[in-house]
Amino acid sequence: MSTSKSTPIELKISEMLSNIMNERGISKNKHTTHIANVLGITITHANRKMKGFASWENSQLEKVAKSLGVSLSDLFKMVEDSYEEKHAGKYIFNKEEMEGEITFSPDTERTYSAVKINDQWHIFKTDDIEGNDIYEESRQGVLRFSVESSARDKSKPRIALLDDDKEILTTTAELLKKGPYKIDTFTSCEDLIARIQSSPYDGYILDWVVNDKSAYDVCKKIRESKKPHAMIIILTGQTGDFIDQEIAEAFNDFDILGFYNKPLRIATIQVNIDKYFRNRT
Repeated sequence: MSTSKSTPIELKISEMLSNIMNERGISKNKHTTHIANVLGITITHANRKMKGFASWENSQLEKVAKSLGVSLSDLFKMVEDSYEEKHAGKYIFNKEEMEGEITFSPDTERTYSAVKINDQWHIFKTDDIEGNDIYEESRQGVLRFSVESSARDKSKPRIALLDDDKEILTTTAELLKKGPYKIDTFTSCEDLIARIQSSPYDGYILDWVVNDKSAYDVCKKIRESKKPHAMIIILTGQTGDFIDQEIAEAFNDFDILGFYNKPLRIATIQVNIDKYFRNRT
């Protein structure tokens, strides 16, 4: 079957065949003749194939590759390895931030596709984004992607602190950092939820009311995250029937480890945190 427009994948295949023929001592002006003789087609048809205007059938590629002393699988690997378009760094896959490398393919009909959203690459299963016109227009085929696996520091569980009182946040973080914990601080529910979705924590200490919003939705997102059994401790400096009822519902719905009133007794909280993580080592 022929096309009126050359395609990147056809051109790449033809370029690789030309390189192999050069290595085998077949001069450039004989490339088309060699293809025509091997496949039993006209010089004109062979020329269209070599210029990317006519597609290659696997059976044809296998014959040509065999005539040049390479297997079809080796030919495909050479073509794939010739692509230089790559992204090294962070990307999102399965709602988690990864560090690694994406190798793109000019062939969009791949199992995985990459879409750039707000200057960050996201990898999806191609089947999952079919019908999404925006993604379909901008997606690139993914040849392969890799993940760098750094050494886990099991001695330092990651804990997120949420409070709109920066003084309390700073004091609590400084005290907990004296223990075997890595502490990150947040002053809004939205920022913490965004982090939970990409890189959930081992534990959370949450002020119940932050910027006039309750932390109920934060607790819900924690239990829906990749670490659904993470420790949750609730703090509050406000009381009232509605708040008390919300906290009671959270205890029932989300398996809260503890509830503490402000002003805080950090030493008491830290004892429970230490006990929680000690029991999980």
